[in-house]
Amino acid sequence: MITYDLAILDVEASIKKLTAKIYERGKSNTVRVFINQHKIALEDAQECQKTSLHRYLTGGHCSCGLSVEVTDDEPFSITQERVFRARGHVDHVKGDLTKLFVRKWPAINTDGEFFSWWCTECGYLGAAEPNSGISSSDHPLHECRSELYRRDLLRLLRASVVRVPHAHWNNATRAFAEKIEYTLDAESEFMEFMQSKELASKGKPSWFVFCSLCNAPVSKMHDVQVDGWMYESREQHRDTHIVDREISWNKIDRDNES
Repeated sequence: MITYDLAILDVEASIKKLTAKIYERGKSNTVRVFINQHKIALEDAQECQKTSLHRYLTGGHCSCGLSVEVTDDEPFSITQERVFRARGHVDHVKGDLTKLFVRKWPAINTDGEFFSWWCTECGYLGAAEPNSGISSSDHPLHECRSELYRRDLLRLLRASVVRVPHAHWNNATRAFAEKIEYTLDAESEFMEFMQSKELASKGKPSWFVFCSLCNAPVSKMHDVQVDGWMYESREQHRDTHIVDREISWNKIDRDNES
């Protein structure tokens, strides 16, 4: 089970409270040192949040606030792995959940640290610069195996649509395919819906799909946000960025749909 540590989410207020405790009268030096160590960890977490970095803190906590339950006999390496494999990491710069981020690895027994791109599903994706997570243009063009499997399933569903009198079969497969399309849209790293305020004020179709890598629209204008055409535009355009994909929108045969 995952939870969120409120002391890390509201990190600025937590640092102020710890600073006040350090200077309280009557505290022993041992207690002051312990509190100061906790304060330093929160200060580092605060800096990580400002630059979209994720670092492991003690006790099963990530610097973004995500926490996992820890048993007394669990090795540190396993706890750390569970933290970075858990879904629910927070991108504090964008104010959203993320599964692809820059992980900060403090060096063991030495000064310094190094950084890498990390996927909660796939793990280590290669070296990264400390500020890579802030700019969408620096994100690696990455797709998890599960996304490829879903595309393969989607292709099979689209190809399985048959002619009447099997309308009930067609309706069921279409409904399931639409759900899969929605999950793929929800995990898009650089494609998003946008609206032209100028066209909207004139009562014209104003919604389009925007690619942050190209910094340009990649679809025609539509009246509303529709997951189906969002997915179609996204798949057609992503081939220009990801050329080694196993599944392509062009392999989905819609001509057989009734």
